[in-house]
Amino acid sequence: MKKLALLALTFALGFAPFSRSSFAAGDPSSLKVKVYAVSASLSPQCTDAKQIFANDAGTFVDFLTNPTLGDGDLPDGTYNCIIIKMSSIIKHTPVTTESTCVAGVEYTGGVCNASDVASNLDDTPITCGGDGSNAGSVDNTVFMYLTTDAAASMGKRAFVHPVTTADGNGIRLGSPLVVSKNSRAKFVVNANGQVMAGGGECGINAPAFDFVNL
Repeated sequence: MKKLALLALTFALGFAPFSRSSFAAGDPSSLKVKVYAVSASLSPQCTDAKQIFANDAGTFVDFLTNPTLGDGDLPDGTYNCIIIKMSSIIKHTPVTTESTCVAGVEYTGGVCNASDVASNLDDTPITCGGDGSNAGSVDNTVFMYLTTDAAASMGKRAFVHPVTTADGNGIRLGSPLVVSKNSRAKFVVNANGQVMAGGGECGINAPAFDFVNL
C-alpha cells in the first residue's frame, strides 16, 4: 500500500478530433478541468477499479500549473487503467493567435456531446447534451478511461468503458502506473501543438498520456 499524491504535469485533456476545416494553432497556456474522482485498475479493461480520491463538489484546476489533484492510498501493483471522473466542460487558453484562436482568450468546450457515446463504470450509457461548440457546450459528468490497451483510440471513444481488447474504447495510456514502496512516477500529458483553429471555433485535440518513472 502506498500513499499517492496525484500531480498533473503538463496535463491536457482531449476533445474528439476537431474537424471543422481545422489546422494546428499552437500550444495551450492554460487548461482547466473539473475533476471529481480518480480511480485505478490493474486491468486494461478498467475492471474492479480502486478509487484513489474523490471530491464530490469538484473544482476547476489548471492542469498546466502542476497542481495536485488529490491524494489517497493504492495497493502495490501495475495499474493499466486510470479512470478520471470529470465534467465534460474544459477550458483552454491559446498561447498564440492563429485564425479563430486568440492568444490570452479562454475558450470553453465540451468533450462529450449529443453525437458522442459514453458510459459509466458499470457500462451503462451516459447521454451527453450539447453540440461541442464553444457556445453550445453542456455540462455532463463523464468518466475518461486511460488504458494501456493497444486498441484504444486517440480521443473519440475516450469516455466509453473498455470491455474487450479489441473494442477500441478508452484513450491510449503510453505506460502503466507502477506502485511499489520504491517507485515514483509522474503523470505526463503532452498537449504541444494540439490547439486547433477553424470553422469559427477554437478547440483542442487529444494529447498523449503517459507515466514516467522517476
